[in-house]
Amino acid sequence: MKKLSVVLLSAALFGCASVPDADKVPPQPVEEVKPAVEQPAKPAPKKDEYTASDVRRTINTAVYNMFRSGTLDNPMGDKYVVIVGRVVNITPKTDFDTAQAVQDLKRALAAGRKVRVVSAKSKTVDPQIVVAGRITHRIAHLSGRKQRHEYYLHLYVTEAKTGSALWDAPFPIVHRETAVKGKTSK
Repeated sequence: MKKLSVVLLSAALFGCASVPDADKVPPQPVEEVKPAVEQPAKPAPKKDEYTASDVRRTINTAVYNMFRSGTLDNPMGDKYVVIVGRVVNITPKTDFDTAQAVQDLKRALAAGRKVRVVSAKSKTVDPQIVVAGRITHRIAHLSGRKQRHEYYLHLYVTEAKTGSALWDAPFPIVHRETAVKGKTSK
């Protein structure tokens, strides 16, 4: 009963407020609502362009093969201390993000749990192994005067103190189209 009387009393107080005539109230200016931070729209990659996921997939394959080769297996049983050097793009194509490739390489090595990845600027631990790479370009000549541009990721594993090469291998960077509005990827 008390709830009903409180509801009726509040309806009577708030529902009976007078509203001024619409013709007597001056129109208020309408303010535009802008987003807090305007981000420029990234253009969708063209059909032939390589994406960061293409390079990341190649790095994951390369690190998997590196682990399977046994190069990073320490005979003493401990984990090797590894630093990741530079990945250099020596192709005419400038849209390969080498800084992102270095980060992906660090992430893939650390995810394998066979090595201990440290920063190159680390003063507390001396690295035992250096992993670096480069992206190269090759033109394959096909029949009928056609050409195919091929890109490769070459990874190099060297011993930090002596500089002797322990492992190196090239891996093709394969471009895969992404799904677009109902279409599946290749």
